[in-house]
Amino acid sequence: LVSSACSGWAGPGGPNARASTLGRALEDALEPVFETFDVNLALWGHVHDYERTCAVRRRRCEADGNGTTHVIIGNAGHGVHSIGQPNTKGPVTGCGMWIFPEPEWIAYRSFEHGFSRLTAHNATSLHFEAIFNRDRQVHDEVWLTRPQAR
Repeated sequence: LVSSACSGWAGPGGPNARASTLGRALEDALEPVFETFDVNLALWGHVHDYERTCAVRRRRCEADGNGTTHVIIGNAGHGVHSIGQPNTKGPVTGCGMWIFPEPEWIAYRSFEHGFSRLTAHNATSLHFEAIFNRDRQVHDEVWLTRPQAR
C-alpha cells in the first residue's frame, strides 16, 4: 500500500484515485501471499518518503497480528519528495503528492529525511522506529507482536 500519487501509481483517476492499475495489481497479487504465510511486516523502498500503515487487510485496519503493517522507508539518501497540490485537471505528471484525504489505513507519513531501526526483542516482539534527521529523535514507532508458536 502506498498513498503517494506519483506518476504510474495514481492511475487514470488522478491523484485521489483509490489505486492505480499497477498498485491494485500488486495488492491483488501479494495480499493473499501475506495472508497465507501470516506476514506481519512488509518493508518497502523506492518511493522517496516515509509511510507506515496500520496492520491492514483489504485496505482496512485489523487488530495487531491479524494483518500486514507496510512501511515505506524511502526517506534516506535521494532527495525526499515534497508535499504537492493535487492535480484535479488530469493525471499526475510527477511525484511529491499524497492521496488526500489521508486514507484510514495510514498510521504515519512524512516527507522528512531519516532512517529506521528494527529491533527483535524476543521470538514474538519486534520494535520498529523511524528517526528523522532534523533532530535525531524517534518520530514514529510501532510494536509488532504475535503469539508464541506452538
